[in-house]
Amino acid sequence: MLHTVKSDDADSGCMRIKGMTPEDTRREVVKAFFDILEEKGDVTDVTISDIAGVAGVNRSTVYRSFGDLYGIARAFLEDISAQYLQRWTEGDDRSERAYLMSMFTQFYGYRREMLLLYRNNLLSPLLDVLMNRFGIHRSHGVQRVYHLAYHAGGVYGIIMHWMEGGMNETPEEMITYAVGILIVTRSPVTL
Repeated sequence: MLHTVKSDDADSGCMRIKGMTPEDTRREVVKAFFDILEEKGDVTDVTISDIAGVAGVNRSTVYRSFGDLYGIARAFLEDISAQYLQRWTEGDDRSERAYLMSMFTQFYGYRREMLLLYRNNLLSPLLDVLMNRFGIHRSHGVQRVYHLAYHAGGVYGIIMHWMEGGMNETPEEMITYAVGILIVTRSPVTL
């Protein structure tokens, strides 16, 4: 059952829960998207109006902030990727293994959301997000760009296969598989 929460916010010119910051609004829209997607089961049944009503914002706020449903999915993937990258960069262990553990742990913590995206074919932005997180830029030189793209694509493939199986393996198990693959293809990635 969808629940609508609204109140006027004269300062912003839109309907939203009083006292919400832009970050709160973003978080509420993303949460509403996943709650509705879980309830309805199919992204084609999810509307911006439903999301706005549950999040307590105007439809225009959702469109302006995200563009469409795919924009909400992308924002979620960018947010959780930024979180695992921050956790890794702030940690003492800057190894590939620690990076992958941070990533797999983050995704595992959002199993519900990741599987909803997977089941609704909404993960196309994930490879792009990973490429950005790997810092792939043409200015790095052609060989480095292809090297990083190869690894980002491999990590993407592992994640997709993990989701295809329902994300039943723990992050620790996923590390074993991923590191085993990195050893086979051994060409160190410096992140």
